[in-house]
Amino acid sequence: KKETQAKNWLEKVIPQLIVPFMDLMSSTQDLRHEPPPSFQTTPCSCPHTQMINVLIIQFNRIEELQVPYCSQCQLVAVQLVRNGLFPCAPFRPSLAVDIRVLDFVRRLFLRIALNHTAWCNTLEEYLRAQGYRIQGTDPLRRRFANALMWFNSLHDAVTAHVRDSI
Repeated sequence: KKETQAKNWLEKVIPQLIVPFMDLMSSTQDLRHEPPPSFQTTPCSCPHTQMINVLIIQFNRIEELQVPYCSQCQLVAVQLVRNGLFPCAPFRPSLAVDIRVLDFVRRLFLRIALNHTAWCNTLEEYLRAQGYRIQGTDPLRRRFANALMWFNSLHDAVTAHVRDSI
């Protein structure tokens, strides 16, 4: 299953996220400005569309969004990235993380030892102190680590895309 998911990320998803991510970085001046204020999607009119619930992790809050999902049309991941969020799974994510959080953690882990568990426990405790709860036995660590790993892959793909364009 992990091999299939990795192949899907690398071959089907990451290549489609390069341009939306670069557009996001441009429109927010490298994340200095807020992404779109409310989740914006391009509606799909085919009969396969359904709404999926996606838990959104931000620095200061957790919210749940209903996002249109259609296996025949635009990837949910593309919609999320356009809105400043990065999914934990390539096709039907249950969680997405604010790209600013992932960018912060990516930079932090360049300077200190990589420790997903400590970071996720700290983030969960901080959000719990704000009155938010994430349900489940391992509510954040695995999905956050997955989002961070593939966000790093997207970052590398964007760097290669820019280098190859020059």
